[in-house]
Amino acid sequence: MTYGPLIAEPVRYILRSTIMWESIQELDAGLKTCSDLPQLTNLYSLSVIWRSAVYSGDYKATDEWNSILALTDYGKTTLEQLRPSLSGLAQEDILLAYFAKFFHHDLFFDSVKTQSTIIREVLQREILQERISLPHRFGRLLYDRFNDNYGGTRTDHLMSPEVEKLLRGTPAGVYQLGTLVSGPLGVIDSQETRFMPPDLNLPLWHCSDTGCNYLHNVALVRPSIPAIDAWSRIKNTLRDRLGPPSEWIQVLNWQLRGHRIRRFIDLPAVIGDCIIGRERTALVEGALVGRGDALRNILALSPRRKRDVEGSASEVASRLGPEAQLQLLLALPDLDLVCLIDDAVLSKTVRIPVGEIRELRYRPPQGSKDSGSQPLSIWNPICTD
Repeated sequence: MTYGPLIAEPVRYILRSTIMWESIQELDAGLKTCSDLPQLTNLYSLSVIWRSAVYSGDYKATDEWNSILALTDYGKTTLEQLRPSLSGLAQEDILLAYFAKFFHHDLFFDSVKTQSTIIREVLQREILQERISLPHRFGRLLYDRFNDNYGGTRTDHLMSPEVEKLLRGTPAGVYQLGTLVSGPLGVIDSQETRFMPPDLNLPLWHCSDTGCNYLHNVALVRPSIPAIDAWSRIKNTLRDRLGPPSEWIQVLNWQLRGHRIRRFIDLPAVIGDCIIGRERTALVEGALVGRGDALRNILALSPRRKRDVEGSASEVASRLGPEAQLQLLLALPDLDLVCLIDDAVLSKTVRIPVGEIRELRYRPPQGSKDSGSQPLSIWNPICTD
């Protein structure tokens, strides 16, 4: 379905809003009385993933978007006033882009009436079908691919055809927003709330200066598809006519990270950067021994097969790729992971030679009072207690 020119009075072309810009303090005070806060944060976490995904060059939004979203009064009014700037675009591409935008001065969506379960199912399906990609930032896979295959001299960004070539056939990236964890297993639930959002800037190269040990980022440019075009038009029109958005992003991100001061804020990165190969397999095996029922239940969820979880803990752990192993481990609470890592280091299941210190290449978003983990060494397991 497309929209041609609207026949209406000129006033219809002027975007207006009776809701004004609000600060972090004002929004946070309003959320304290919000009865559907868990549903809201869950819906927002899905929006962030859609907003940050890499889409295939021929991507078209599914027509399921036409029936799964429930707009607030503000969302309805704003979308109707945006119509003139969205002419020529299909309704489903507009709605996907609108969902990715999620708010301006107020929220666009009713978090209770919107069918978040179906949105999650669509997301999982399109990740597994590689219609959308979440680039995996841990390990050497994308780094080696970039350095082995890219023949250009431009290293600060990568255009969409080269991005598609770089990501083709690679596992889905592991990220966590609130309790939702994305990855090769699709979208699974975690017992811990964390904030490790997808990122289109990846550490892919070292410069030619041999004295520089810094790992440089490369920005991934997404293809010019209708949904991205719609998102850009929506964002620019709202900013031009209504000014900057209210400070929802800071308030909602704070909710996704657990709305508290965090210890072990970098724990996913410790596992992703510092515990690799057989050591991660051993860590997953330990997790399956101690917490096997919960993790096997995750592995048995559709579209996977129940027989995939049959066998010993060692057999199940060995069948998983490194990215799936990381995703599965992030289903556990932080303290369980800390104990698993400490036990593995002290028992030398994770063997760290004397003098070796393993440090992170990635630092997740961190508050001023949050604390990270110690560098892994034979003398210092991760826990400081």
